[in-house]
Amino acid sequence: MDARDETRSTKDLLDNWREAERTGDMARSAAEVASEAVEAADAAKAAAADAQDAVMSAAKAVDRAKEASDLAASAAIGASRAAQLIYAEAQKDSDRTAEELSEADAAAAEAAGAFHEAQDRAYEKDRA
Repeated sequence: MDARDETRSTKDLLDNWREAERTGDMARSAAEVASEAVEAADAAKAAAADAQDAVMSAAKAVDRAKEASDLAASAAIGASRAAQLIYAEAQKDSDRTAEELSEADAAAAEAAGAFHEAQDRAYEKDRA
């Protein structure tokens, strides 16, 4: 082997070494990126699980709110029916009271008339 072959051979060895170092650096960078990608994927997986839990909790809350709404609607219907019955009874009481008042007024007028007639007769007797 002559000096030129040794030089080329040394140059080739140096080039190969430098290329191997560059390849190693790129492989280390790729490994770091892959590691960070795995960490990001783990974080995304955890976030997705948290989001799923939140959605399930929200769905349960919606179900409970629907049940509460149904109960409130049922109670409102019952209250409305009770109010209608109370109103009907109050209307009957009002009608009865008006009738009793009318009868009481008529009785008072009749009693007053009878008193005045008796008073007039007594006055006529006393004058005669």
